[in-house]
Amino acid sequence: IIGASIVSWDDMREAARAIAAMGAANVVIKGGHREDAAATDLLYDGQTFREFSAVRVVTQSTHGTGCTFASAIAATLAKGQSVPMAVATAKAYVTKALQLAYPLGQGHGPVHHFYKYWPTSTR
Repeated sequence: IIGASIVSWDDMREAARAIAAMGAANVVIKGGHREDAAATDLLYDGQTFREFSAVRVVTQSTHGTGCTFASAIAATLAKGQSVPMAVATAKAYVTKALQLAYPLGQGHGPVHHFYKYWPTSTR
C-alpha cells in the first residue's frame, strides 16, 4: 500500500502512520511474517500504537491467516466491540486456529477455522 518494505518495528510504525495519513481511522500492521520469537501485530488509531503479541506457532498450516484475521476483526466489530477488543479477539482466534490446524497436503495448508466445533479429541 505504501510501496515500501516493512522489516523493522520502526518500519511498521512508519507504514501505519502513512496509511492513516491516507484517511484510515485505524490501521493494523500484521507482524506474523517477521522472524521474531513472538508474532506481534500493531494497531494504530492515529495517535496511539498498541501491540498484540502471541507465541509464534510453528506450522505449515498458515494459508489464510491474513484473511481470517481481517474477517475476525470485522465480525467482532459487527458485534459492537471496540477496535482494540476486535483486534485482540481476532489475534486469539487466529493463534488457536494455527495451533490446532491439520497438516493437509503439501506446502502451506489452511488454518483450522472450526476448532471450536471440531475439537481435537475427535481427530
